[in-house]
Amino acid sequence: MNRIVDRHNRFNLVHHFGYMQRLIFSQLFKRMGHAFYFSYWNPNGHYELNLANHIEREIAVSLIVINKEVFKRIAAGEKVDKS
Repeated sequence: MNRIVDRHNRFNLVHHFGYMQRLIFSQLFKRMGHAFYFSYWNPNGHYELNLANHIEREIAVSLIVINKEVFKRIAAGEKVDKS
């Protein structure tokens, strides 16, 4: 789900399957953990990630990369630190 390009319609994929949607959501969440709700465009919040899960490890790496990029923009004066 976190790799779907058309993110605002990502849940329509599950609704397409009708009666199986609850089972699909359950299996996706079980496999993806907190990555199911992760948004690259708004990564704010608190995370408890299991780094043994490769998907959640990818989220941790993404958060580090996003943080470094934002810090570079703040240091260059392109962005204001709002934390």
